[in-house]
Amino acid sequence: MGPSIDRGYSVEKTIETAMNYDMGDVMERYAEKTRLPPDVLKEHEREIKRFLALSAANPGKYGMRGPLDELWHTFIIFTSSYARFCRQLGGGFIHHRPEPPKKRGAKVDPSKAPKRNSYINFLEDYRNVFKEAPPAHLWPGRLGGEVLDPSCDQCGIFCAQTCAAIQLLPNESRF
Repeated sequence: MGPSIDRGYSVEKTIETAMNYDMGDVMERYAEKTRLPPDVLKEHEREIKRFLALSAANPGKYGMRGPLDELWHTFIIFTSSYARFCRQLGGGFIHHRPEPPKKRGAKVDPSKAPKRNSYINFLEDYRNVFKEAPPAHLWPGRLGGEVLDPSCDQCGIFCAQTCAAIQLLPNESRF
């Protein structure tokens, strides 16, 4: 995995903390809602934890697209568990900020556009940190011009929405 982030804690420790967090109640609710098989539920849990761990290690850098947004929503409604998870990852609450409808699909003036797309940042860092490609069926999109999932161009609502992970409160304490 990658080096420590400049704030004095390691990405590795953040990921380890996330992966060890018990999301049992959340996953039961998500299973009831989605009726997905156990192996798929395990994969979804691993991937949302990876996303949130990277988001905690790099506040404000990432956006999300794809089907795991529903699991993030489910986790958030378990407010005390979600807040505890965020604290354990580094103190700051990881907020879910959906892109407003008026911005979805809008043309952006290139001179005012951010230099990097937050979702592409996530896909690239995922590959670098976990030493594997993000599963295309869960993280649709393009990375360096490469289509990760051939159906991405016709995936509908998921490619039209981006939800950002941001921290609005300062970190309290880290490992």
